[in-house]
Amino acid sequence: MSKSYVDKDLQAELDKMELVKLEGCSGDFEAYRLQIPGYGRMQSCMILFTPEGIVICGDWCPNDNQGLCSNYGYGLSWFVKKLGEQYLCEKFLHKEYLPEHAREYVERRIEEINFDIADGERDEEDVEEKLDDLRSALAADSGTSTEGEYFGTLERFSELMGKTEDWDALTDGVCMGYNPRDAALLCGLQQTFSKLFPVLSESRQQQAKGTIS
Repeated sequence: MSKSYVDKDLQAELDKMELVKLEGCSGDFEAYRLQIPGYGRMQSCMILFTPEGIVICGDWCPNDNQGLCSNYGYGLSWFVKKLGEQYLCEKFLHKEYLPEHAREYVERRIEEINFDIADGERDEEDVEEKLDDLRSALAADSGTSTEGEYFGTLERFSELMGKTEDWDALTDGVCMGYNPRDAALLCGLQQTFSKLFPVLSESRQQQAKGTIS
């Protein structure tokens, strides 16, 4: 089971939120706001459900306050379900080059080669230059992965993989992933929405019954 994008600090903020239905939409359009009571629009987001897809925007949402849109064909009945985080992300986000993924791949590659040498499947002399290149790239990286370092950009990482003939790392996309902040907010907001939506729906139904009676 993979680790959730939503850490405990973010979850603590999400736990403060309430869900409010925004009036004024008609037809197949519905809009809701996730907000912290007393903060108004600050640290909140609007989730708009349209006949074609879902729009998330506001002060506190993925892609900063510019927001994002889902793929076509997804709506409220889908968004309120319990969704896998990777599945949810692929409907809203595009993968990008992540230096930490590239570094992790190189670390794993060194371990794999050393294991093969110890197991007698590789001759150490045959892979000595390859190991030196991979180790040198790790040693030269400051941890912030600036453009001049091998993990700073996709182009620089591709240069390293070409040098060590690790072509699979490029074709398999091992260095690609979702922006951690965007993925965390998207997943956290969706999980919070799906938890609060039944409560809000029941409350509105009770209010409607009270009005009729």
